Amino acid sequence: MASKCCSIIKTSLPFIILIFSLFQLYFQYTSFTTKRSNKYDKMDQRGQIYTFKTGKKILDLNLGKIEECFNDSSLMNINLLKNTTLNYFDKIDSKRAVKLNKRIYMLFYIMFTDVLYIINLYIFYFGGLLSGIIKIIFQILKFYFSYKRLKKPSPDLCLFQIINNYISNIKDRNMSFFEPEGYVIIDHLCNYVIIFDIIYLMIICKKKCSNKKEDGNTIQLNEIQVNDQYSGQQIIEQDTNNSNEKENEEEEEKEEKDEKDETNNINNINNESDNDNDKDNDNNIEHGKIVLNEEENEEDDEIDEEPLNEPETK
Repeated sequence: MASKCCSIIKTSLPFIILIFSLFQLYFQYTSFTTKRSNKYDKMDQRGQIYTFKTGKKILDLNLGKIEECFNDSSLMNINLLKNTTLNYFDKIDSKRAVKLNKRIYMLFYIMFTDVLYIINLYIFYFGGLLSGIIKIIFQILKFYFSYKRLKKPSPDLCLFQIINNYISNIKDRNMSFFEPEGYVIIDHLCNYVIIFDIIYLMIICKKKCSNKKEDGNTIQLNEIQVNDQYSGQQIIEQDTNNSNEKENEEEEEKEEKDEKDETNNINNINNESDNDNDKDNDNNIEHGKIVLNEEENEEDDEIDEEPLNEPETK
């Protein structure tokens, strides 16, 4: 259950931040307007340049509130930047045939900065780390200057006392809370969305760090796998080389054995032929000896026979 609640909070945090931030802008712009009755509109017959209708309601631009918001913005507290922007407003207005109040240009400036704020807000909504830091810095400055604006009428009171006094005045005057002053209070209270901003920024940082660690681990695993494959290929190549060398050595040994066998066979054949020749020679010698012995015996017989015949002749 706890893990489910944490996951629900994590998924709902950006939606909560988006809603509170857009509501803050809505209450800021509604604080720039005041209701105007049809009776007073017919009596003074003011021009429509600062008055506009939404349905049956007639609303006037509260130029004083616009100037307060412009002066309390974070960038306009830098005197150099403020003077340059005001001079730029004067240059634009000098080129126009119909002159506008300078506070209308201030409203255009506020709208332009709020458009940039919404773009940065949506980037932060989709997990932008840098946009989240910018959003928190902007929210801190907005919180400070809106609080400063609330304390202008009664600087000695705290925020809780200011809100309590405003609610009591509403009851006494039979007014509604949704008036320009009430919208300023709600606008300030919406600044507490910064708590959710910080929590969501921490979640984004953890995700980024975990993703970097996972990427590092995957890179290390890929390197290990590549090294294992490379070492495996080297081992296979070494095995193939060793097997090829062994096969070559075995073939060489076989060839040497075959050559030795051939030389031994040739030598054996030659030895056998030599032995046969020796045997033939021995046989021939023995045969020659026998022939010579027979001839000698025949000669001896002839010699023995001759002296026996000599006395007979006598």
